[in-house]
Amino acid sequence: GLMKELEALNSDFICLQEVTERFFETFNDTKWKEFKSKYSLSQEKVSSGYATLLMWKKEIASKFVKFEKLPSAMNRCLVYGNFLIGGKL
Repeated sequence: GLMKELEALNSDFICLQEVTERFFETFNDTKWKEFKSKYSLSQEKVSSGYATLLMWKKEIASKFVKFEKLPSAMNRCLVYGNFLIGGKL
């Protein structure tokens, strides 16, 4: 499935849109523990509707990850951050 594809890609950054609470619960299952041990997550849970999930390898330092609510009936938000790559922001 999707998680095996993500594992095989070994990307520095991964961004998933329209992550549901059910998907996030499955993602938190212990079988993905090793995969998650390699990545920092932009959030710890999905509380309602859909979310955007940003993941980056733990060796990449993040200055901040921020959520900015957008004017939307669907509770959308923008996820962004600053990351140190090669010693530069």
